[in-house]
Amino acid sequence: MVYERYAKAIEKVLGTIIQRERYDVDVSEIWIETSIPQDLIVEILEKFPLQFPETLHSITLGERIVWKRKDS
Repeated sequence: MVYERYAKAIEKVLGTIIQRERYDVDVSEIWIETSIPQDLIVEILEKFPLQFPETLHSITLGERIVWKRKDS
């Protein structure tokens, strides 16, 4: 499977979501914008190095935190 294509789509949509001043994002928002299955989104977020927007605080799946910016 070509994960790089999906990773780029996720990075692009996160940039779009951040422009709408949404700094905490749910996986379902990414799914709505990309049509990538939620389980694949979670797998990519957990296993692949992505370029996250600087103002993004966290990505959740319901109550579960999938990704959170580490405090510097």
